[in-house]
Amino acid sequence: MINKKITTASVVSPLAILLIPVVVSIFVAHSPTVDSMDDAPKRAAGIILFVLTPIAYPILSVAIFVSTWILEKLHLFSKRSLAALVIITSIICGLLLGLRSPFGVKDQLIGITLFFMFFLVCLGLGATVWWAIAKPRHI
Repeated sequence: MINKKITTASVVSPLAILLIPVVVSIFVAHSPTVDSMDDAPKRAAGIILFVLTPIAYPILSVAIFVSTWILEKLHLFSKRSLAALVIITSIICGLLLGLRSPFGVKDQLIGITLFFMFFLVCLGLGATVWWAIAKPRHI
């Protein structure tokens, strides 16, 4: 049987995960440009707001629900395992996005670190919100 708290937490926590990217995108979209020729930051902010967010929200909801359901069925569900899941996911995302830099090892390490920290903060916020809503009884 599917727990209502887990379902509710899985629907609400992606809002917390997407909070920082959406706020930054809104800020960039409404900030004045220094050079009138370069509007790439505004286009990127628009892509995040109007394309990525509606696609990412349902994917995140399903991924969070499935991952927490699997942890619960394997009897591995705890704050520690949820934190480990956040850290492992952040490392993987940092590696996937940071290694794409064509400017050498130094820039790749900077990219990996920045993407890791960004995902750690966003996913950590989402995991905190998830745990505050779901609060499993057996833990």
